[in-house]
Amino acid sequence: MNRIECGLQAIFGGGPRTQGWLEVIAALAEAQAETGLIPAEVVPEIRRVCRVELLDMAAIHRGYQESGHSTMGLIRELKRHCSSAAGEWLYYGATVHDITDTWLAIALLKVWANVFRDLRDLEVILLDSALTHRDTPMPGRTHGQPGLPITFGFKVVVWVREVRRHIDRLKDIRPRLGRGELAGGVGSLSSFLERGFEVQERFFAKLGLRPPDIVWNTARDTLVDFINLLAMMGATFDKIGQEIYNLQRPEIGEVREGFVSGTVGSITMPHTRTPETGQPGPADPAQCRLPGRKFGPRSRAGWALLEGGVGTDWPDLRHGWGAAAVGQNDVRQFAGR
Repeated sequence: MNRIECGLQAIFGGGPRTQGWLEVIAALAEAQAETGLIPAEVVPEIRRVCRVELLDMAAIHRGYQESGHSTMGLIRELKRHCSSAAGEWLYYGATVHDITDTWLAIALLKVWANVFRDLRDLEVILLDSALTHRDTPMPGRTHGQPGLPITFGFKVVVWVREVRRHIDRLKDIRPRLGRGELAGGVGSLSSFLERGFEVQERFFAKLGLRPPDIVWNTARDTLVDFINLLAMMGATFDKIGQEIYNLQRPEIGEVREGFVSGTVGSITMPHTRTPETGQPGPADPAQCRLPGRKFGPRSRAGWALLEGGVGTDWPDLRHGWGAAAVGQNDVRQFAGR
């Protein structure tokens, strides 16, 4: 796995995710004890058992299969390790969303930080390449055909500006991230009595989050917003990767990846040098554009413009002009309503 995949596995892998839930559960117990909702003496025991290495993951999975409830197996396993008194106070008054959505808020902040760091690093690399090749001539293309001269540095600056806009979009969305979820069964905080807001303040302070201004477990627009932003980034990198891939073709030969001695392109065709960097791998960037279908309907405009951002780095009817025409029609139609 590369650095990005390792970073995501450290956040969303089964073990790290479960440990994240456990840390949320322990922080909630501490906040509830501080406000007098649960006995203070049970908190050390709850904190002690909230370690994923103590738990039987197979038993947790069986508990889910038997109950059909996402955290019932986890609750049973924690109670098995707890003293009887402490086990009765495990995420008292809270619902599943309070635990899982609060963990998700923490996870999204980590993803944001990783993506922001990587985009800044990429911007520096691209700027250096643009300066190095500001006078390196190459054909500018339209419809896949040579048109007028440009430089490779000019092409790279287009990528630089696109990456910078993604960085700006990340900065824009950051204030909307980082709000936890703690509201009880129907989102009214009633299970925490008159101490609900105080519990929220203490709970989220322990986790580095902000309290929500209202319950959001049925309002997923911020999550969709972030996913769509990641999809836009995927479209950018798909386009750049395919352009690098195409420009390495021997009949074009305008760019070439660095070669490491000993690398094998083909065991049957030793004369080939297979491009690796620009070629989509198992995690094809196109896949990151699919979740939008799951989280809600997307207009033809949004879908066409997103798909129009990938494929080639030159204008034609599929990329840019045609997609923009669909977008203009839909914006006009929707605004008129």
